[in-house]
Amino acid sequence: MPVEVKTPIKSELRDLTPSRDGIKIYGSNGNSIESTLDGLVQVKMSGRKYLQSVESVISSNVSVATMPKDVSEVSVFSYAVHNTGTVGVVVQLQISPDGAIWTADDLEREILPGALAVFTPNRFLRYVRLIYRSQSPNPLIVWLQAQG
Repeated sequence: MPVEVKTPIKSELRDLTPSRDGIKIYGSNGNSIESTLDGLVQVKMSGRKYLQSVESVISSNVSVATMPKDVSEVSVFSYAVHNTGTVGVVVQLQISPDGAIWTADDLEREILPGALAVFTPNRFLRYVRLIYRSQSPNPLIVWLQAQG
């Protein structure tokens, strides 16, 4: 958008030119908004961020938890659990406001040998984890996938 500045005031103010004079506009984050040499505003589009973590774990007859994850800066996430062993495994999604006190987000679910199950939250708290157990030692692969 071309801008032409004229001033009828007689003073020591020189004529303004885009190549020599200009203004800076700042965004709400405190950074200046960028423009091209001919004065067009440059718009930067940011895509969604994608996060993934993978854990290989062994279940046992005692409940064990995955590493807690902070999900406060993602908009959606899911756990996927693949039972690569030979016995069923009971799994439950848990949530926490502080990473120390945990509560169940849903009912326990049994994952049969060879099956893949997906866990998504019903409620939001800052931290999440899965707890799991089985009658005998059994391998699992646990993915957490998130978009921000």
